[in-house]
Amino acid sequence: MVTKMDNDFLNCPLWTALITPLTEKGVDVHSLRQLLRAQAQAKNGVLLLGSTGEGSTLSQEDRRAVLRCAQEEQGAYPYMVGITDISLPALLAWVDHLNGLAAVGSYLLALPPYVRPGPAGQYEWLKTILDHSTKPVMLYNHPGRVGVSIDRGVIKDLKDHPRLWALKDATGNGATGGDYLAVAPQLQLFAGDDGALQDYVQAGAVGLVSVCGNILPREMRAYVQALLSHKGADIPVSDFMAFFNAVNAMGPNPVSVKGVMHALGLLPHNILQLPLTANDFNATQMIALKAGMTSLQKAIS
Repeated sequence: MVTKMDNDFLNCPLWTALITPLTEKGVDVHSLRQLLRAQAQAKNGVLLLGSTGEGSTLSQEDRRAVLRCAQEEQGAYPYMVGITDISLPALLAWVDHLNGLAAVGSYLLALPPYVRPGPAGQYEWLKTILDHSTKPVMLYNHPGRVGVSIDRGVIKDLKDHPRLWALKDATGNGATGGDYLAVAPQLQLFAGDDGALQDYVQAGAVGLVSVCGNILPREMRAYVQALLSHKGADIPVSDFMAFFNAVNAMGPNPVSVKGVMHALGLLPHNILQLPLTANDFNATQMIALKAGMTSLQKAIS
């Protein structure tokens, strides 16, 4: 297993699933630099090219542009990079490239979409990539995206792999995360939904992979640390109810977070990679999230 001495950055409690700012011509490098600097100032970990970063729909050229910028702007910690792909040869080739980048410290790995593998296939797929990696890997359980959950038996069988570090669960159910910890207690559990963090902390989670960290990097870190310090208890849920409701209204893809960031002046262009489009952004989501952010800021202060 990964040790604290070797990889202290893995103990970071908040990883922001960073959006990828775009123009009509590709990656908005200037805006990306600003976002990376804001995360570094907050001492947050940064996940690049995850689903919030549109990693699966960006061109190879744009992915490499994101990584070049990130290497130049490396902040408090090495970066985590989302590496999910439906083609194993393509994925292994991409991991080969990333293995050689010093600024990349870890990977986020989900099952491939569409194919819905069973436990034996899940094990072979994940073990093949873990074996190929030279960096720590956080597995990503998100049945809403890939159509199937990672089998608990697979986690049990992989729990002692030297590159397996953590598990991100995005089912929104802390009990599911707790079930994984029951078979692999040495893994680090991270919540994958901002609004569900309290339940996950009570189930044993040590942190959050956050979308809202794009908008409120400092406040989200303070929120995570407050919940962790109280083991998820003694903080009235009512203090955060407006925040929970706002987060839940945002939806599962970067359309809402980019729309809100653009409206707040944090992003000069509200451009997404098709099939996502800013035309699907609902202004009422912005109103709800702004109210939720105010609730969060008051509760943390």
